[in-house]
Amino acid sequence: MKFRWRAIAKAIHIEALTMVDMTKGHIIPACISYQNELTRLLYQKKACGNYDASLEEHLLGGIAKLSSCLLKKLTALEEALLKSKEEEEILAQASFYRDKIFSVMAELRLTVDELETLVARKHWHIIPACISYQNELTRLLYQKKACGNYDASLEEYLLDGIAKLSSCLLKKLTALEEALLKSKEEEEILDQASFYRDKIFSVMAELRLTVDELETLVARKHWPFPTYAELLYSVV
Repeated sequence: MKFRWRAIAKAIHIEALTMVDMTKGHIIPACISYQNELTRLLYQKKACGNYDASLEEHLLGGIAKLSSCLLKKLTALEEALLKSKEEEEILAQASFYRDKIFSVMAELRLTVDELETLVARKHWHIIPACISYQNELTRLLYQKKACGNYDASLEEYLLDGIAKLSSCLLKKLTALEEALLKSKEEEEILDQASFYRDKIFSVMAELRLTVDELETLVARKHWPFPTYAELLYSVV
């Protein structure tokens, strides 16, 4: 029996140490890197003119709050791991791991999961593509203004269009997420299917229209998916 409890404690201990290592080595640097990208874009947008930055502000605000929460939960896990060494009896130690450390790990995992929805991997998704290309445009605009009175109408047109569509994208994405949550309120399968057909499908269509418009403005090197033209003409 002692061997079994020891094995349980050791398994949770290894998992907890792995979570601490992953959080410090990968998740926190990803949050820092993406927030750097967002703040750089916000700064450059303000320096270049009155461009819509609601998407960047939403992302930055969410990541900043969750990063603070991540730090608290990571600290709580590290403190719990240190406290576990105070338990001398194997049964007491295993119970501490099961009751305390496992619950702290679950809380940390929830925060990481929330961060995952905001901190996207570069060039894999649409929002990071918009952020990345706007960063490129604002950097060029800023440099043109610093170098002299050069025509920047093309960059301003692209930046203004992407900024407005990004704000629209955020609203429609939020509407889709809210609709998905509301769908869970429908208990009958027929009512749920009707809700998906009448509500969610239409919200998805609106979101898709915004994405299609963004595809015409965001440079191909930043866009994470094949364009319609590429799909049409690359079929062998």
